[in-house]
Parts: sequence; structure tokens; C-alpha cells
Amino acid sequence: MLLRNHRGIKTFVSGLAAFVFACQAQAIPTALFDLGAPTVIPTGIEVDVILEFNADDPSNDAVNFFQLDVSNSSSNLTNGGTDYTRFSFLLEPGLIPDWQTTEDFAFNAPPDDSLSRSETLILPLLQGTYTLGQIRIDLTGLTPGSGATLSIMSSETRVTYQDISSNILAPLIDFGPTEGLATFTIPDTRAVPEPLTATLGLVGLGVARRRRAA
Repeated sequence: MLLRNHRGIKTFVSGLAAFVFACQAQAIPTALFDLGAPTVIPTGIEVDVILEFNADDPSNDAVNFFQLDVSNSSSNLTNGGTDYTRFSFLLEPGLIPDWQTTEDFAFNAPPDDSLSRSETLILPLLQGTYTLGQIRIDLTGLTPGSGATLSIMSSETRVTYQDISSNILAPLIDFGPTEGLATFTIPDTRAVPEPLTATLGLVGLGVARRRRAA
């Protein structure tokens, strides 16, 4: 009886170890967006977009696409959610030279005019933290001293990644944020720029796994 119980314990422990190993083998990558402090430029402001990517397999998992959605920004920047021509996105040239922005905000037809999409087929981003580029907002005609908020809080803000060892270029996982914003006071761009204060929001990304194409 004692021997049987001992074997039962060994079997249970062995099964538990296999379960833990399986969970570790199926670890899900995570990603986090961060918005930098707004910086005054001649026609408005620009804000860094920063991505932290933590891979399941750091040598093979790599981000090959990201999409930004500004539809939840304050209404004075979007004309009540109908006009996104104030927004543009500039890729960070030194960091990701082989990426390209394929569609940028107001250049898209509605309802995609609040989106900016960038991708690469050559140099996807392995695990690490990257400044992807800057969102620029033209503040011409807006009242200096009034408040405004840049928001990328949307299920449409996301990244996809690929397993580069298998040469599968289709996205395997999408990430959708829960929050992410930078609040600022509209500066008088006709005057000498002064430092801005910003309320920074982090974008925590939830995960939904896609099946590989057959």
C-alpha cells in the first residue's frame, strides 16, 4: 500500500512537471506601447511611439507589422472624429531603415483614416525596446492654451509578429491595447517654444492567437 501511494505521488509529480513544461513551451509573447513626452515643432507637436517586445523565442519571434489608431484622440484634434488630416507618422529612420509606412492616417479612406500602418519583409524587430517613430500633430488654427489629448487607446492599435525560422510571413498573434495617451496644452507655435508637460499612458496588450495557414 505504501509503495502504491509512493508511485501515485511520483506519477502525479511527473504529470505536474509535464504540465508546467508544456505551459512554458507555449509561453505567449507580450508587447507594450509607450508614448513619449510631446515636443514642440514649428507647426505643432510630435510624440515618440515606443514599443517593448518580449518574445517567446527571442531568436525567432520578430515583429513585422504595427498599426496605430488615433480615433480616440480629443475632438479638437479630430474635428469631432471626422477629420484626421492633422496627424502623420514618421518612422525612425536610423533604427528601422528597411521598414515603410504603407498607409498613413488621412491618406486612407474612411473608416481607416484614423490608422497608420507600417511593415517590413526584410528586417523584422527581434525582442527589445524600440522607438518606432513619431506621431506628428499639426495644431495650426487651434486655440493656444487649450488642452488636447493624443490617444492610441483602441483595439485597432496592435502589432503582429512572425516566426522567422519557418519563413511564415503571415501574422501569428495580434495585440490590442487597453490604454495609451499623452495629454498636453496646445502651444502658441508663433512664439518661442517652451517645454511641455505630459501625462503618459502605457499600452498593455492583450493577446489573441491566430491559427497558421494550412
